[in-house]
Amino acid sequence: MERTTKAQRRNFAKLVRETAEQCAARCWNYGDDGTREPVAHPKARGALVRAFARMFEDGGVCKVLKLSRREALAFPGQEACDLPDHASPWLAVGMDASNHPTYSLRWLGLSFGDQLTDRAVAEAMMLSELYQQIRFSGLPPSNRA
Repeated sequence: MERTTKAQRRNFAKLVRETAEQCAARCWNYGDDGTREPVAHPKARGALVRAFARMFEDGGVCKVLKLSRREALAFPGQEACDLPDHASPWLAVGMDASNHPTYSLRWLGLSFGDQLTDRAVAEAMMLSELYQQIRFSGLPPSNRA
């Protein structure tokens, strides 16, 4: 088995970062009324870049990240969230059937008693929702005519 050089690892990290940034730039928020707006806030965009980078580093497998409240509130449509303190924001990212970047953001109030169980349940819930979206190309199913 060949070993990778430092230069190869640096080039891979650069490529991952650039690709993650491109994916984040192509993410849109789809409103219930059919409107859409880009995810443009630097905190929200940064969260998407981080999530997509982890996805690519892990071979392209969909990823789930727990976000800070500040990051989540930077996403379009989240500004007026009135949620209990125990609710935590979770972000799932993946690529849809046409290889378009897709994300799902939800606030989950989980309290199973330990962090590992909460994380496992959150990941299962978020991936289930994301898989419903990535089965299709383009618009999420709720916004199809």
